Amino acid sequence: MRITKRAIQSKIAQLKDYQQTFLDEILNNLLLVNSVDVNDSLQVKECSHCGSEHIIKHGSNRLRCKACGKTQTTTKDTVLYRLQNKDKWVDFVFLMLSEDKPLSLNDIRKRVPMTLKTAHAWRHRFLTSIVKIYDKLNPLKDFYSSELEIDEVYLRFRVKGRLGKEKYSDYSTKTTTDFRDTEKEMCDSKYQSIFACVSDREGRFEFLPITVQKKGVVSVETLKNALESIDLSNKTVITDKGTSICSYMRSLDDVKHKSFVSADIKKGLVKDGIHNNNINNVMSLFRQWQKDFKGYSTKYEWNYLTWFKVMRQFKTKKTSLKNVINDSVKSLSHNQYKSLFNHYEAFAI
Repeated sequence: MRITKRAIQSKIAQLKDYQQTFLDEILNNLLLVNSVDVNDSLQVKECSHCGSEHIIKHGSNRLRCKACGKTQTTTKDTVLYRLQNKDKWVDFVFLMLSEDKPLSLNDIRKRVPMTLKTAHAWRHRFLTSIVKIYDKLNPLKDFYSSELEIDEVYLRFRVKGRLGKEKYSDYSTKTTTDFRDTEKEMCDSKYQSIFACVSDREGRFEFLPITVQKKGVVSVETLKNALESIDLSNKTVITDKGTSICSYMRSLDDVKHKSFVSADIKKGLVKDGIHNNNINNVMSLFRQWQKDFKGYSTKYEWNYLTWFKVMRQFKTKKTSLKNVINDSVKSLSHNQYKSLFNHYEAFAI
């Protein structure tokens, strides 16, 4: 039933002052969503066939390359490629980020009319797009604190859904059978997906992929390969007394390293501010947030970690809807999305 303007005005008039202020904030957020145009983010800079930058408009939704003469759509290789109802993309992304608890696919498809299958496909289109763009950014570039906490986080290797339930079945093609055999072995051998959580004392945090391996301690070399991209110069790094992380810290000349015993933190024994409580808080929020999914496959692990990170940035107003939309469209992630099932190595796409 359509609500009339008069009925809305009558209800608003009955609200208290603080309630009207709260409603005004909600309306402004919704109007901001309506002001974002996904077409503004479509800026194809080169030909997908020959790589030339000499491309011109060729009709309303196509481009033509002046070098090779071939044409392509304005959405070629983007998250919107071959996507119908592109006008719903902004609303869909807003719903993915705006709720404290992630909406179920059923909730999303009711608010933005689409099938359940489409809602699932769009979710992973979006997640793959932000993973591709955020992985290219300089980790910790916005970290201004002189103290950083670093800790390894271990999550068990998981399989979920139709593909997971069929992991013991026989397949006619060798490639698919080999894939299922590998998956079965990783489940039976208790593999773990391992990543580093890095946090400063101001609440900013970052996830970094380390590896997927059998249950056990990460080697110093593996940890070094995962963390060497971070500039830790002239910073104080706080970790637990894990053998690998301590060995890696000793190899760095211009880093001040402080360590603690994990058992002491659990008992609440904190000395001289040496703790990783900020990381514990982040992971507590993540575990609580991801409960509503009732589990997910490890192949989606990095997608969900990035989703959580971007959602927290959006909720704390460290990024805007327009920026996220721009990032998702500019990431040229379509090919990566189509081959998502091939990305098990280190669960980092």
